[in-house]
Amino acid sequence: MTTQIEISKIKITIYMIGIVLFANFAGSLFSPITSKNDTDSDSASNPNPKSSSGNHLWSFEIDFWNAYQGVEQVAISADGTYIAIGTGYSYLYLFHKSSNVPMWGYQEMFLSNFVSSVSISADGEYITAGFVSGNVYAFHRSSGTPLWSYATGGIITSTKISADGKYIVAGGINNKIYVFNTTNTISPLLWNYTVIGQVHDVAISAVGSYFVAGANDVYFFNITGPTPMWTYDTGVVSIIEISSDGNLFIASYGKYISLFNRTSKKPLLNYTCNKGVEGLKLSDDGTFFGAGTRDTIFYFNSSSSSPIWSYFHSIGTVARYCGHYLFPQMDNI
Repeated sequence: MTTQIEISKIKITIYMIGIVLFANFAGSLFSPITSKNDTDSDSASNPNPKSSSGNHLWSFEIDFWNAYQGVEQVAISADGTYIAIGTGYSYLYLFHKSSNVPMWGYQEMFLSNFVSSVSISADGEYITAGFVSGNVYAFHRSSGTPLWSYATGGIITSTKISADGKYIVAGGINNKIYVFNTTNTISPLLWNYTVIGQVHDVAISAVGSYFVAGANDVYFFNITGPTPMWTYDTGVVSIIEISSDGNLFIASYGKYISLFNRTSKKPLLNYTCNKGVEGLKLSDDGTFFGAGTRDTIFYFNSSSSSPIWSYFHSIGTVARYCGHYLFPQMDNI
């Protein structure tokens, strides 16, 4: 099984045991992406995978003990220069796009503490990672030694860093949201807040002024304090996305999608997909959003609750294996 991710002009193919980096994919973003099984000609066993739409730059194989310890998380800087990889072998790697030799690697003490979430600033200067151990880390790209670490006591499900790298937001199964100052190595925690239910996803605006969290409800915050500006009862939220300016955000819960404006908890629009939503992405300016179920991709203008188009794949893998990385560069249409 493989997953394909495209950011800017960089594409990574994630295999069970490693990654393959491609370039020059600017024109192929909305081509249907299919999943390939391990017997296909471009599987991880092939050292020089072929591609009909890009150039193979390099590949990197992850050491692992079993199928649950391969690549778990990927984050790519806005210009595609830096790539952070989290594995099930409790390793975090940082790569420059020019080389398959990691700039550095960091491993937690216990090998079962796989990396559950990774996020990187727009320029790739700062990286954050959350682990199953409950630890949240901040790194500078110059070193694999953490700037700081913070033990939350519960499995981390989502960590996000603002595009400018100033703030980190994290959430986990202990029903708490944590807000950190990235560069404060002495006392990084700014505040935390207890929500109803496990935190499944968080998202933060580009300069960190606003962020949103999804648990049993949607929670919208100003970064300055631990009191939500408002909450909205949706049911269990699986994925949440926010625009760069923080004015618009979108949440999926079950097979439902809701789009919000930060000034009101009443949704701007709602849409019911054919199945449970497994992938969701909002464009940086909030103009467009895409959603994927097990077999269908939907593409919307944020001004309408009717999709501009949808794409159905009878094999049932198009949206499922794209996961959270559907439509990562939608402003380039």
